[in-house]
Amino acid sequence: MNALDFALIVMLLGFFVAGRSMGFVYYLFTTGGLFAGYLLGLLIAPIATRSFTSDVAIASVSLGLMFGLASALCYIGGIIGKRVRLNVILSRFNDLDKLLVWPYKVAAALVGIVVLSQTLIHVPLLSLQFSAQGSSILYLADKIGPATSFEQLGHAIAPDQFRNLRLDYDANPLTFNHIADAGEFQNAVRTTADSIVKISGRNCVGLGSGSGFVAAPGLIVTNAHVIGGASSIYIRNHSGAYPATPIIIDEDHDLAVLYSKFINSRPLPFSATLPTRGDKAVIVGYPGGGDLKMSQGIIYDRDNTSTHNKLNGSTTLTLNAGLGPGSSGGPVLNLAGEVIGVNDAGGSDHSIAIKAELAKSLVSKAAKKPFPTRVNFCAVAPKFY
Repeated sequence: MNALDFALIVMLLGFFVAGRSMGFVYYLFTTGGLFAGYLLGLLIAPIATRSFTSDVAIASVSLGLMFGLASALCYIGGIIGKRVRLNVILSRFNDLDKLLVWPYKVAAALVGIVVLSQTLIHVPLLSLQFSAQGSSILYLADKIGPATSFEQLGHAIAPDQFRNLRLDYDANPLTFNHIADAGEFQNAVRTTADSIVKISGRNCVGLGSGSGFVAAPGLIVTNAHVIGGASSIYIRNHSGAYPATPIIIDEDHDLAVLYSKFINSRPLPFSATLPTRGDKAVIVGYPGGGDLKMSQGIIYDRDNTSTHNKLNGSTTLTLNAGLGPGSSGGPVLNLAGEVIGVNDAGGSDHSIAIKAELAKSLVSKAAKKPFPTRVNFCAVAPKFY
């Protein structure tokens, strides 16, 4: 539960407690005005902010329109509702008016939460995006509530929100354009490319990038050092670029599991068999924050040393190939397209990967957590390899 959850609870309590003497018709007009104003602001915001280049300006005007119009039409609806109730309802349908008020309040509250869960995350104000995604109430609403067109409206508000992160907002698929170079790994790369993501972060001291892969519905595996020191995290997959929230950060093993409500790529399977010396493997990622690339290698023995407490020869694999900076967090695959490791460090001639069973264990723990959580990103020094 975060600050947004607390604010929502306070507002809901106020909604249920205030105006207890008022009936169904009054609330029908007030909430009708509230929803109409909010959605009208949502429709107007993309037009009003079309020429804006600042995320803060887009967010401020969008939120001002959404909540300003909601407040104004709610007030007008309240005035109309009072008059209708006094002039018509009390004289004819008073008992029915009182009977319907509580069921309607519950229904209106649920609809309101669903609308918020599908729109607030898109407003390009970083603190609001992460607060909305980390909200237990909105998370449940998004999981339980039906998908609506409100999310598309919200998405339209912020097509330029990634400009400052040097990410083009592009709905075209991120694909591997040199599939022929993959040799015998062509099928493995082709079937997994859409599930390998680019990760970009705005940090306390700058920008950085890395790689990751979808390991379960809504869950992405990467290195802890890829998101270290990040004040905001964005992932880009085959359908666009979106905010992500850490669920688990294991600094000892340099692993992290992120959550994003937008991920719909097929999760990559973890291999059921352990790789051995001499096995062929391929590393796939986004070196230098550029296009998706791969590098084939062979697993060999090496006494790996690491600055991470629990990474050593028993928890890592070494390959005689690498991709370089920016590929950290990308998967190491076998010929069947199964994950056997998570790329962690190395140069162009070798790489060290964390064994897949460690990542698989973290993903299992993350899947059991009911809600994404917000962490103090800036407590960890930013490192981008």
